[in-house]
Order: sequence, then structure tokens, then C-alpha cells
Amino acid sequence: LEHQREGGDEGQRAVAALESLTLPELEVTPDVGLLHPLLVGEGDGAMKFAANPKSYMEWRLSPACSELAKQHKFPLAPNDAPRIAVLLYRKHVITNQRYIQDLIRYFEAEGLIPIPVFINGVEAHTIVRDWLTSHHEIASVAH
Repeated sequence: LEHQREGGDEGQRAVAALESLTLPELEVTPDVGLLHPLLVGEGDGAMKFAANPKSYMEWRLSPACSELAKQHKFPLAPNDAPRIAVLLYRKHVITNQRYIQDLIRYFEAEGLIPIPVFINGVEAHTIVRDWLTSHHEIASVAH
């Protein structure tokens, strides 16, 4: 910026423009997590993520989730429906690939509760082992 300040009127205008620039708040997507089209922030509508299958299922089976589904005319499978794990690439979540929401909506409409886990590719084996097949997590998603 110092170089621009010394550049005369044009430099001064460039510095003023840079100094008045307002940047949007940084959105950070975790390396791993779970998502659902209805899992959004109140007020801002920004996508939120569950940290693990247990917190995701607590939210998904909650009255708050059912109420959101009614408000948005989003089909939800019954709470006692079978569960299905869906592994997604984090890159596809960050770039907001449409198929993710469509896939979740499809499973819900077909009477299956999706457990959509996004990962960096290298975590796939540990996520399946630790989150989807451990006794603790099986108990947290079983009905």
C-alpha cells in the first residue's frame, strides 16, 4: 500500500478503495462432519454441520427438525426408518454440489434416514471404522 500512496491521485484512489473494502465473513468447513439440507443457521440460512453421528441423529430425530421439514415442505422419513450411511467428499460440500441435497431428499422421501458424512478422501477408512461401525456409534444410530 505504501507504494500506491506515493503514486499520485490514482494511487491514492486505489488505496482508498482497498481500505474501504469490506470482505465477507470467512466460512470454515470442517475436515469431516455431517450435513442435511435442513441443518442451517437460524437467521442467516448458512449451512451448519454436525460434528459426529450422535449429534446428527439427535438433531435429525428432534421435533425441531420435524418442524423445519413441515415449514419447507421437505419429506422426512419416519424416525423409526432404516438408516443409510452416505460418504461424501468434502470438496463437493464446499462447492455446494446439487446432487448432495437431491440424494438426501431422495432417501428421506423413500423412507430411509440418511447419515451423510463428508470426508477428505484419506479419512474414509477411519470414518467407516470409528464412526459407523464402533459399538458406541452403532448404538447411537440404532432404533
